Amino acid sequence: MLCWYSCFTHSLEVDALNESQRLEVLNRCIYGVKKDLTTPKTTSSIEADKAALESAAKQSVGMQHRGLNFLAAQMAITATMRESDQHPAASNGKSGTPKIEIDESDMIASLNVCRKRQTTKMGTPEIPKVSWDVCIVCLASF
Repeated sequence: MLCWYSCFTHSLEVDALNESQRLEVLNRCIYGVKKDLTTPKTTSSIEADKAALESAAKQSVGMQHRGLNFLAAQMAITATMRESDQHPAASNGKSGTPKIEIDESDMIASLNVCRKRQTTKMGTPEIPKVSWDVCIVCLASF
Protein backbone atom coordinates (compact mmCIF):
# COMPACT_ATOMS: atom_id res chain seq x y z
CA MET A 1 0.00 0.00 0.00
CA LEU A 2 1.34 3.43 -0.98
CA CYS A 3 1.02 6.26 1.52
CA TRP A 4 -0.46 9.52 0.28
CA TYR A 5 2.54 11.57 1.41
CA SER A 6 5.14 9.40 -0.28
CA CYS A 7 4.82 11.40 -3.49
CA PHE A 8 6.45 14.43 -1.80
CA THR A 9 10.20 14.07 -2.21
CA HIS A 10 11.20 17.70 -1.74
CA SER A 11 10.79 20.00 1.17
CA LEU A 12 10.66 23.76 0.92
CA GLU A 13 12.35 25.95 3.44
CA VAL A 14 11.04 29.49 3.70
CA ASP A 15 13.14 31.94 5.64
CA ALA A 16 11.62 34.86 7.50
CA LEU A 17 11.70 38.17 5.68
CA ASN A 18 14.17 40.77 6.91
CA GLU A 19 13.15 44.34 7.70
CA SER A 20 13.87 45.79 4.26
CA GLN A 21 11.94 42.98 2.56
CA ARG A 22 8.96 43.53 4.89
CA LEU A 23 9.07 47.27 4.14
CA GLU A 24 9.09 46.54 0.40
CA VAL A 25 6.10 44.19 0.73
CA LEU A 26 4.15 46.79 2.72
CA ASN A 27 4.98 49.49 0.15
CA ARG A 28 3.85 47.25 -2.70
CA CYS A 29 0.63 46.35 -0.89
CA ILE A 30 -0.25 49.98 -0.32
CA TYR A 31 1.02 51.63 -3.49
CA GLY A 32 0.96 48.73 -5.94
CA VAL A 33 3.76 47.06 -7.87
CA LYS A 34 6.07 49.51 -9.58
CA LYS A 35 9.74 49.89 -10.34
CA ASP A 36 10.49 52.85 -8.08
CA LEU A 37 9.34 52.33 -4.50
CA THR A 38 10.81 55.58 -3.16
CA THR A 39 7.91 57.76 -4.31
CA PRO A 40 4.24 56.83 -3.98
CA LYS A 41 1.88 56.67 -6.93
CA THR A 42 0.00 59.91 -7.46
CA THR A 43 -3.12 58.04 -8.58
CA SER A 44 -3.45 56.22 -5.26
CA SER A 45 -6.00 57.62 -2.82
CA ILE A 46 -4.01 56.21 0.11
CA GLU A 47 -0.77 57.70 1.34
CA ALA A 48 1.29 56.25 4.16
CA ASP A 49 3.61 58.07 6.48
CA LYS A 50 7.15 56.79 5.86
CA ALA A 51 7.82 56.53 9.59
CA ALA A 52 4.63 54.49 10.09
CA LEU A 53 5.63 52.01 7.40
CA GLU A 54 9.17 51.70 8.76
CA SER A 55 7.78 51.15 12.25
CA ALA A 56 5.36 48.53 10.91
CA ALA A 57 8.24 46.76 9.17
CA LYS A 58 10.23 46.72 12.42
CA GLN A 59 7.32 45.45 14.52
CA SER A 60 6.13 42.77 12.10
CA VAL A 61 9.03 40.36 12.63
CA GLY A 62 8.08 36.83 11.64
CA MET A 63 5.21 37.83 9.35
CA GLN A 64 5.20 36.40 5.86
CA HIS A 65 3.56 37.85 2.75
CA ARG A 66 0.03 36.85 3.74
CA GLY A 67 0.28 38.50 7.15
CA LEU A 68 1.87 41.63 5.68
CA ASN A 69 -0.90 41.87 3.07
CA PHE A 70 -3.46 41.68 5.87
CA LEU A 71 -1.54 44.30 7.87
CA ALA A 72 -1.45 46.72 4.92
CA ALA A 73 -5.16 46.20 4.25
CA GLN A 74 -5.98 46.68 7.93
CA MET A 75 -3.92 49.89 8.03
CA ALA A 76 -5.89 51.24 5.04
CA ILE A 77 -9.21 50.24 6.64
CA THR A 78 -8.28 51.84 9.97
CA ALA A 79 -7.17 55.06 8.26
CA THR A 80 -10.35 55.14 6.14
CA MET A 81 -12.53 54.69 9.22
CA ARG A 82 -10.63 57.43 11.05
CA GLU A 83 -10.94 59.82 8.10
CA SER A 84 -14.67 59.13 7.68
CA ASP A 85 -15.19 59.82 11.39
CA GLN A 86 -13.29 63.11 11.17
CA HIS A 87 -14.81 64.28 7.87
CA PRO A 88 -18.33 62.86 7.46
CA ALA A 89 -19.09 65.09 4.43
CA ALA A 90 -16.12 63.64 2.54
CA SER A 91 -17.39 60.10 3.06
CA ASN A 92 -20.68 61.03 1.37
CA GLY A 93 -18.77 61.84 -1.83
CA LYS A 94 -19.47 65.60 -1.76
CA SER A 95 -15.87 66.78 -1.85
CA GLY A 96 -14.37 64.31 -4.34
CA THR A 97 -11.93 61.59 -3.38
CA PRO A 98 -9.95 62.65 -0.33
CA LYS A 99 -6.39 61.50 0.27
CA ILE A 100 -6.31 59.01 3.11
CA GLU A 101 -3.11 59.18 5.12
CA ILE A 102 -1.96 56.24 7.22
CA ASP A 103 -0.22 57.45 10.36
CA GLU A 104 1.41 55.86 13.40
CA SER A 105 -1.86 55.40 15.33
CA ASP A 106 -3.39 53.50 12.39
CA MET A 107 -0.32 51.27 12.27
CA ILE A 108 -0.46 50.48 16.00
CA ALA A 109 -4.19 49.70 15.92
CA SER A 110 -3.76 47.53 12.82
CA LEU A 111 -0.82 45.66 14.29
CA ASN A 112 -2.89 44.86 17.39
CA VAL A 113 -5.68 43.50 15.16
CA CYS A 114 -3.15 41.39 13.24
CA ARG A 115 -1.63 40.00 16.43
CA LYS A 116 -5.05 39.16 17.84
CA ARG A 117 -6.00 37.48 14.55
CA GLN A 118 -2.79 35.45 14.58
CA THR A 119 -3.21 34.29 18.18
CA THR A 120 -6.82 33.32 17.50
CA LYS A 121 -5.75 31.47 14.36
CA MET A 122 -3.06 29.58 16.27
CA GLY A 123 -5.46 28.72 19.09
CA THR A 124 -3.48 30.52 21.76
CA PRO A 125 -5.61 31.02 24.87
CA GLU A 126 -6.22 34.54 26.09
CA ILE A 127 -4.68 35.42 29.42
CA PRO A 128 -7.25 37.00 31.71
CA LYS A 129 -6.51 40.39 33.20
CA VAL A 130 -5.85 40.08 36.91
CA SER A 131 -6.04 43.03 39.24
CA TRP A 132 -3.81 42.58 42.26
CA ASP A 133 -5.38 45.55 44.05
CA VAL A 134 -8.41 43.45 44.96
CA CYS A 135 -6.23 40.74 46.50
CA ILE A 136 -4.20 43.26 48.52
CA VAL A 137 -7.37 44.88 49.86
CA CYS A 138 -8.64 41.45 50.88
CA LEU A 139 -5.37 40.69 52.71
CA ALA A 140 -5.43 44.05 54.45
CA SER A 141 -8.76 43.22 56.10
CA PHE A 142 -7.22 40.26 57.99
